[in-house]
Amino acid sequence: MTWRIRGAGVVAILLGTMACAATTGDDGSFQPFKALIPDISVEQERLVGAQADAQIRAQLIERNLLVDDPEVVGWINDLGNAIVQHLGDRNFQYRFRVLREQSLNAFALPGGYIFFHSGTILEAHDLDELVGVLAHEIAHSRRHHWARGVEANAMPDLIAGLVGAGLTAATGEIAPLIIAQGVSQSLRLSYTREFEAEADQVGTAFMVRAGYDPLGMAVFFERLVAKYGRPGRSIPPYLLSHPRADVRAQDAVDRAEKTTIPGKEDPALRARFRDIQYRLSVLVAEERTTLRPELPTPDRAFVERTLTLAEERIEADDLPGAASVLREAEAREPYDPRLPFRLAEILEQEEAWSEAVAAYTRAMNLDPTRAVVHFRLGRAHRKLGNDARAVFHLEQAQSRFVRPGPLPKETARMLKRLTFPLLLKSGLSDGVTGAAADTPVGGAVEEFAPDPRVLVWWGEVDPAWNDRREELEIRWLDPVGAEVHRGVTEKKGKAVALHRFEPPPGTVTRAGIWQAEVWLDDERADRTTFRVAAPAR
Repeated sequence: MTWRIRGAGVVAILLGTMACAATTGDDGSFQPFKALIPDISVEQERLVGAQADAQIRAQLIERNLLVDDPEVVGWINDLGNAIVQHLGDRNFQYRFRVLREQSLNAFALPGGYIFFHSGTILEAHDLDELVGVLAHEIAHSRRHHWARGVEANAMPDLIAGLVGAGLTAATGEIAPLIIAQGVSQSLRLSYTREFEAEADQVGTAFMVRAGYDPLGMAVFFERLVAKYGRPGRSIPPYLLSHPRADVRAQDAVDRAEKTTIPGKEDPALRARFRDIQYRLSVLVAEERTTLRPELPTPDRAFVERTLTLAEERIEADDLPGAASVLREAEAREPYDPRLPFRLAEILEQEEAWSEAVAAYTRAMNLDPTRAVVHFRLGRAHRKLGNDARAVFHLEQAQSRFVRPGPLPKETARMLKRLTFPLLLKSGLSDGVTGAAADTPVGGAVEEFAPDPRVLVWWGEVDPAWNDRREELEIRWLDPVGAEVHRGVTEKKGKAVALHRFEPPPGTVTRAGIWQAEVWLDDERADRTTFRVAAPAR
């Protein structure tokens, strides 16, 4: 069985033994989903999207089609996340990809993975037109069109077969089936007219919230219809996959005329638009995926002496002095990436994360090919809470590592943490199960009676982390912040982890606000606060 990315010319083979699984409706019609597919959860969307994205990227990299130029891809990610940040609560960590393909197309996978053909970016006459396409694709993910299409049988070949390893409908293991075939389906998405109209409407609202002119979407559709809608012209995939483009263009005009623009755009993104288009056009013309800057040759002997002097200051426990030496040298020799990189490492030690990001960014701009620079940038952005930038640079690092080792492993771990939440929900319980229990492990508790004999923490673990349910460490902190107990969790059912803390007999549990912290890989993942009541007087 083969599948194709629409318009990209990338073909892949699904491996494994295939077995048909279907059922029939009351009228005898073929209904392949009814026996297999329940409501598709957000967690399953994440898994399907991540799998599909990994397969697409691997093939694009093999064919030298995935653009990984930090300036181009960094800009499109910043632009996309400028829209995403106005969405409120988000289920996905959105990613934005660019592939070197001159046809006009863009598509959204489940879980927030948005792909742009270079031709679409280059076709846009102004930033508002490009944002219109971008907002439309974000709307497909935001409105869960893939999952809703599966549930409504709108994609009748989703379960064309089940990948081997004995997976059948009888196993009850629905998630592997969805992932195995959902990946295939994700690569040939074709949404219904209803979903396309909804993406237009919702996308327009997203543009407005981000401060962009919604007329941009209308103008883009109108211009494509005018340019490609005449007989004898080759219809671009973006029009083929978006039915009745002429009608939709008029709808977009009508919405734009009725909409005001309350948001405020980032002027820096608009200022760089033409430069990014030019840089991308060079990549396309030269059949390259990234560009390295052409810089003057630095005075390497001077840089070596500076690095040695900085190390001497560091050994003397004079970090500020070492940083000063490196800053002065960088002002004289601004084209050697080793100077800002070493400065950033010192700033990390001092936990000056914003300054470290700035220094690492200067090093990256001088040499965008070094995986370790992107890794450090991703880690520093994560420390600052800039998750979107962290994901971007960690993925840049992941694609540039040439051999396995501790850093690639740590990169994969951080990306997993940023993509899949460890816990879907968590809380405290009295541990008393039965008909009255309102949690998987007993009755929910926010305040314990004086000197409780047992405190139970529980959490529903995301499927991506299910194999590590027994590795979560729970730390119990009393009202003054002292750790009074720690221990690992145990499994409960298919998805729950729990931990029971039983204070030793004869001890008095301090009254006040307590905390139960969840740790994994020496990193805190969650914190729950609760109260222990004071004894009555």
